[in-house]
Amino acid sequence: MKPVYHNPLFYVPSSLAFTFFVLAGLTYVLDLLSPAFWIEILEDIASQSYDEIANTCGLARLGFQVFDSLNSNRPFVFLWLTCSWISLTWMMILPLDIILCYRLKLRYSVAGKIAYAQAVLWTVVAPLIWVYMNPVLVGRFIAGIFYVMNGC
Repeated sequence: MKPVYHNPLFYVPSSLAFTFFVLAGLTYVLDLLSPAFWIEILEDIASQSYDEIANTCGLARLGFQVFDSLNSNRPFVFLWLTCSWISLTWMMILPLDIILCYRLKLRYSVAGKIAYAQAVLWTVVAPLIWVYMNPVLVGRFIAGIFYVMNGC
């Protein structure tokens, strides 16, 4: 029997978990998602002041309200860590299946169902936890979607 880490089903989630973990670290360390950083970039691109940009379009005003409400990049760090956790749970399907089959002597079909059930469970629960931790951000995002659907 070849090792679990030689299986392609293990490669993709492990690569994604590593990528999301690195993104969380970069977001935290570089503080790329701070409001002041993005407002300065938008002002430089448009060669206009904050008030001039905010008064040109309602969508820009909504964007500035979202950026002003975020006083840290913590929600985005948690977002990347949530994505990393989901990838790790999918990566652990094969090792968990092997442990359940050979160590606990469960049938293959039962062990596989348990392994997949834990991955699906965390895929559903982890985003709900993130939404519960960031209700203002999610509410503004949903309000922004409706605002854009109605026109600028």
